[in-house]
Amino acid sequence: MPLAPAASTLAIRLIGSTRASFDGADLPLPASRKTRAILAYLLLADRPVSRQQLCELFFDVPDDPRAALRWSLSKLRGVLEADGVERVRTQRDQVSIDTAGLWVDALALRSLPHDLGSLDAVALAAVLGWSPEPLLADADLPNRPDYAAWLVAERHRAQAVLALVLTALAERQEDNPAAQIEPLQRLIALDPLDAAAYQRLIAVLVELGRRSDAEALAGQAERALAQNGIDPGAALRQPLRRRIDTSVAAVDPAPPLPERASAAPVVAVLPVVDLSMEPLPGHVTDGFFEGLVHALSRFQSLVTIAGASTSRMRGVIDDPVEIARRLGADILVGGSLIATRDGTLRFRWRAIDGQTARIVTSGELEGHCDDVWDLQEAAARVVAVEVEPRAQAEALRARAACPTASASAYDHYLRGVVAAFRADPRDFGTALDHFEQAIALDPRFHPALALAPWAASYANRIRTPAERDHYAAMSRAALRHGADDARTLATAGGALCYMARDHAAAWQAVNRAITINPNEHTAWSTGGWMHAMNGDAAEAHRMFDRSSRLNPLASNALGLTAGRAMAELLAGSAEQAEAYVIEALDGSESHPSALMTGVATAALLGLAQLEQRRAALLRLYPEGIDSQSIRHLPFERPECQERYFAALRLGGVPG
Repeated sequence: MPLAPAASTLAIRLIGSTRASFDGADLPLPASRKTRAILAYLLLADRPVSRQQLCELFFDVPDDPRAALRWSLSKLRGVLEADGVERVRTQRDQVSIDTAGLWVDALALRSLPHDLGSLDAVALAAVLGWSPEPLLADADLPNRPDYAAWLVAERHRAQAVLALVLTALAERQEDNPAAQIEPLQRLIALDPLDAAAYQRLIAVLVELGRRSDAEALAGQAERALAQNGIDPGAALRQPLRRRIDTSVAAVDPAPPLPERASAAPVVAVLPVVDLSMEPLPGHVTDGFFEGLVHALSRFQSLVTIAGASTSRMRGVIDDPVEIARRLGADILVGGSLIATRDGTLRFRWRAIDGQTARIVTSGELEGHCDDVWDLQEAAARVVAVEVEPRAQAEALRARAACPTASASAYDHYLRGVVAAFRADPRDFGTALDHFEQAIALDPRFHPALALAPWAASYANRIRTPAERDHYAAMSRAALRHGADDARTLATAGGALCYMARDHAAAWQAVNRAITINPNEHTAWSTGGWMHAMNGDAAEAHRMFDRSSRLNPLASNALGLTAGRAMAELLAGSAEQAEAYVIEALDGSESHPSALMTGVATAALLGLAQLEQRRAALLRLYPEGIDSQSIRHLPFERPECQERYFAALRLGGVPG
């Protein structure tokens, strides 16, 4: 099986996020992570798998596993048989997928000969277009330990073969040093502790005259290896001892910036470097630089520095830790441009932690020199929405280690955020306590004012109308004091809609947030929820899609999926709503919104999961519909509220 599919072949990509295509067009995949995991398990199985084994691997007994498996297989047939060929085979108790005429990237790796010498560089280079993410990056199921163990083994298996391919590809390009860079970079990304790959890439950069980049890479490699107890030895820097023309300007000395007053993370944007064979006009690189600065400066949650402070660095990141110290920055953002003879323009960027020199995130965009303005705009948007949440995550990680005796409002706020949004079981009660302590210390501290009502709701601490009025007033205070902060406006606007059903004020806050910063994912998710509760499924999906693209860390992914479920239910599509419910509950079996809509869809569709979901919902809200958290859901249209509550009552929820 070749490493690239033929144009008219049905292709399934399992490396990275699961994708399917036929005749060049993408095919929609089931929303459920379990269903995508079942697809991969069957494709990579060496023999037919029993239904019993699949049920034990992916489902709990109370979920009616055989019915759930039938549902998943029916969804997979729509993808696997898009070309009219029957591929899902069920014989007695056995299930398998016929892979004849089907291209699967992971199977293509398996089918490679042990000796790659029979394959030319062109055939091997197909892997450079593959996703750099691991196998099944979107199908982790941490609550299914047997599947998780299988997935770890398969990832190691794919990674080992991919490393052999990348090594062979680099070796075939010995006469073309520039062509070796990409496979070696991918090899290092695959294994950040591969000292041999670092050494080879350093040698290539030196040969191309890029000594500053080679020295920076050597420093990065030494730190990465040392942090993991590996002695890189003298061989790592051996290529740097060659005599070459060092034309790259040294970094000018610069005094450290004064100690900053803001506690927000500081991002320094370095000028974009032109690495093209024929230099680009200065306004092109300046345009990319200015676009990055403008996009990042729209975030009130960051302090962005640029201009004279960073121009001294000339875009060269020789020693990230020293540069960050001089600039007083937490994160360094740098980029490079390469224009090819055929008019292709490639922009590569990276964000580097100023404390450890670790690459926090990186990426690449490609366009044409004739469309340079569109590429500049796309680059600014992508980099901004990748860097901002990671800068916040790094700041939170550092702040979370502070002593608990801190008396500052900001410390309490950050501790509240950690309690509410960490990956392990969330503690909204503790989060609310911290937010309220922050507000007591600073009554105008709008980020805490915006989040406290949500924490109170999720902690089920709103029991009376007076308490609801209290948190509605808190939301209005957040809107007043955070009138220029997009995230506060969106968060507080959504809370005000929930606490006081003030839809007009909520929409005003969301629209202002989008005007202030179109890249603020919270504004789009809040707007999506408001459309979902009106039954406007198309608008809800549009805003949720935008929020997902703007939030690479997917901190609210389950909430968006639950919102999609409610939108489909109120639009009259219980079957599609159930698909989203399954996906959300796969991620969290006690997600409140997903459970509520899940009870409604199970009741309307007569599903066996109804009793289990109802019991889980009543553990969260024993009063049922009469609970403040359910009774005051902010439906703007009475008919939507009546339809939703009628479905809950049909499901046996009291109230």
